[in-house]
Amino acid sequence: MAAKIITDFSNFTEPDFYKASMRVYKTLKINAAFFTDLPVKMNILLPLIVKFDNARTNLVYHGKGADVKDARKKVEKILRKNGNWLNIFADGDETLLNKTGYPFQGGFKAQGQLEETVLEIRALKQKGRVSYSISKIQLQGIRYGIMYTLTTNEDNNPAHWNFHYCAGRKGIISELISKEKHKFVSFGMGSEGKLTYSNPIEMSPQ
Repeated sequence: MAAKIITDFSNFTEPDFYKASMRVYKTLKINAAFFTDLPVKMNILLPLIVKFDNARTNLVYHGKGADVKDARKKVEKILRKNGNWLNIFADGDETLLNKTGYPFQGGFKAQGQLEETVLEIRALKQKGRVSYSISKIQLQGIRYGIMYTLTTNEDNNPAHWNFHYCAGRKGIISELISKEKHKFVSFGMGSEGKLTYSNPIEMSPQ
């Protein structure tokens, strides 16, 4: 399949979306000579990114959520418009698409071993349940998983632990042993067989 960049950033968290949009801005700014007919120029995009960042990092106030949503929507609209144009213009040329700063769509080729994720685990009030949050790998189509076991397990190879498939980067693991300390690692699942596990997190569910 020909290489393509993503044009839908709706599943990015606010911090990840800010980082991704700034990367696009900086990269396209440097490589402007390759994309002279880009629909929306970078001098228009930058102030909108800054406005979004200011809105999301401001102290909480009435109407903040709506302001952040509106500011983000304007940036997403430009990224989508430019991204669609870039996919047509590049026509699958991976070298050219690398000059855009956009993340690639997953699956157009073997992705190689994926980068390490960052895992957060929190105990919930319900017995035997914890919530998790996994940092995003900047490729589309990546699935995530968590391996877990009791800390008393002397086998330190996560591949031998219990497996939890993550329907999303945030979720809940149930049916853990209450009051017993567990250890957890997360990982991204790509086309490369070798997995990169996060640093382990230890937590005792209620």
